[in-house]
Amino acid sequence: MLGGIEVLASDLRPLRTQGLRQYSSAVAKYIVESAEAKIVTGYFGVESVIELIGLLEANPLDRDITFTVGMAAFDGLTQTQLEALRKLDLFLTSNRQGQVLISVSLPVHSKIALFVASPQKQVVIVGSSNFTNLVSGVRQFETDLAIDGLSPEGKTVCDLIRQIENAADSLPLAEHRIKLLKAKLSSLAAEQGVEKSEQSKSEIVSIFILPIKTEPRSSLNAYFGKGRQDSKGRVLPRPWYEVELIVSKSVTTQADYPKRDEVITVVTDDGWKFDCHCTGDYAKNFRSFGNLEILGKWLKGRLEESGALKPGSPVTLEVLEKYGNDKIVLSKHKDGLWSLNFEQKGENHESL
Repeated sequence: MLGGIEVLASDLRPLRTQGLRQYSSAVAKYIVESAEAKIVTGYFGVESVIELIGLLEANPLDRDITFTVGMAAFDGLTQTQLEALRKLDLFLTSNRQGQVLISVSLPVHSKIALFVASPQKQVVIVGSSNFTNLVSGVRQFETDLAIDGLSPEGKTVCDLIRQIENAADSLPLAEHRIKLLKAKLSSLAAEQGVEKSEQSKSEIVSIFILPIKTEPRSSLNAYFGKGRQDSKGRVLPRPWYEVELIVSKSVTTQADYPKRDEVITVVTDDGWKFDCHCTGDYAKNFRSFGNLEILGKWLKGRLEESGALKPGSPVTLEVLEKYGNDKIVLSKHKDGLWSLNFEQKGENHESL
């Protein structure tokens, strides 16, 4: 941290910032090391809240964490966002490690955090990043500053955090009634390589049925698999939305099924368009191309929005039964496009 300040920036095409740490890497490091953390964010990503819980569970330490959400009382939350916050609040309060607060008097759009490893080692981060993409890849370019918390500038930021907490009249999550917003998988719209499509359908030439498997640590439950360990022994959980479909050889060897490493463009039954490919032996791993979370945000996002899946909970047979569907229909069309269908029981999307 040169001169008590480090510049953090996204590493995102076409602007690559080699040599600069990313926000996610810095925040994960400081959370693992810190005995105290004060995080203030206007908005947050469901995946980052769940990944924060995984980070704390994988790296146990006596901590005191205050997680303040600044805009929820004014703009509302989706049911999925609220469930994620409740899970974090339950984890913190039940382990006596802090709580989630909601700002009720002051609309706080700030993105600011304090991490205290010891009285002699404190860092503040301030910049453009909401608490999103903690472990996952970034969706847009962000810049932030990590500042020595004991420097004059750092002390000013620390004091500002305290002033925000005092002015916000923050209430514990359980004591505040939050307006619920209707979810429309908006997080997919911000992903690189994803777009909304109104492309008309063409004739279907081949159909493949891909059953959803509920292994406890793979497929749609990769989040519960073994995390990544860095050189200092810190464990980073797998991203919440990282998924792949494990397809049996009896399906992948059928005529017209995508070949290994072949990239195909799919349009979903609810109108999202992105690329997928198949990897592994006999092309058994069906994934979104370039970012495993795109397929996961579509699949697990549908389960979450239906109420069948709680953020941070495993996808089980009971979850799929509640949703009303336990398989994906992959169809090849005459014009070269493919379609994915994962309609919930009772939905009326027109299949492509």
